[in-house]
Amino acid sequence: MNSNSKVSIVIPLYNREKLIIETIQSVQNQSYENFECIIIDDGSNDNSFAVVRDHLRDDARFIVLNRKSELKGACVCRNEGVDLATGDYIMFLDSDDLLGNKCLEGRINLINEHPNCDFIVKQTLIFDGNSYEGLYYWSSLKHKDDLKAFIESEGWLINSTFFKTSFLKSFRFDENAESWQDVDFHVRILLNKPTYMKFSSKEADVYVRRSNEVRISNTNTNFKRIESRIKLYLKLEKIFANKNVSYYKFPFLIYHFKYLEIAALTLSYKEFMDLYKLSLTSEVYSLSVATFYKKYLELQSFLNKYGLKAMCSILYRLKWVFVPKRYVYASTRQVSIKEKINIGDHVVYTNKICC
Repeated sequence: MNSNSKVSIVIPLYNREKLIIETIQSVQNQSYENFECIIIDDGSNDNSFAVVRDHLRDDARFIVLNRKSELKGACVCRNEGVDLATGDYIMFLDSDDLLGNKCLEGRINLINEHPNCDFIVKQTLIFDGNSYEGLYYWSSLKHKDDLKAFIESEGWLINSTFFKTSFLKSFRFDENAESWQDVDFHVRILLNKPTYMKFSSKEADVYVRRSNEVRISNTNTNFKRIESRIKLYLKLEKIFANKNVSYYKFPFLIYHFKYLEIAALTLSYKEFMDLYKLSLTSEVYSLSVATFYKKYLELQSFLNKYGLKAMCSILYRLKWVFVPKRYVYASTRQVSIKEKINIGDHVVYTNKICC
């Protein structure tokens, strides 16, 4: 192992005063110590920034900053972190994730064994934020076509990827995207034909918390967020067209339908129509099956317009009874775990509460 290799870890932070110290301690206790951790606060309105600053006062490996851009969001924080990174490698972590204590050591070893790779991909385990028991692996990592996997929402998470800094700095996160940022980022990378390896058989080394804690952006039921998602789909469609990729259409049709259905059920008629008109500029409506989705959405919006909420609910339930799941649900990503996993057996940090 090249012990001189430095790893930069970038963590966006927003309103995580109760959880961020666990994340930091899992980084501090890495068996591989040559790292810098850049924490960018996204304008938290709790005590997150002060808690982190005070905890790390004597640890020079950590850089804690407030976001400089007027834009908000994890993407802005990540881009600023990448700009500041001085390591040979970069990985991203969310502010409630936990690292296995040998995560960096293992990833350095793997990428040194495969020096031609621009990045490597490791397994990620989702765990219960209350019991700290492992629930499922995020993805099998066994897809033969990873671009298709991401299009179908079956790719890996951003914290699964371990990048060479020299490669990563050619790419930027879309700072206007309020959701699906990981997918957008990886899709644009994969379209550039990088050299990489996935290690699906290796033990997970990053643990992602499933909880109801506030994330930088975690609700799909407001106009701005749905509009952002539709605009992101339209942007990617143009990129796919330039790369002669056409198999995105059916999965993307389902995504358009999913978010427009939310709009039809929860937003005003005017807001729904504005989103629907934007969505109709997509090429996905050239598919013959799109007629069904359009008629369903128009009926839902009509019922909503006249305040017939009970009918909206009945129509929604009937959809699940009579429409095959593959027409309304695009992903079968999650992989069950066969053995009981307690995160405390793999994560080392002070004041454990998980064991």
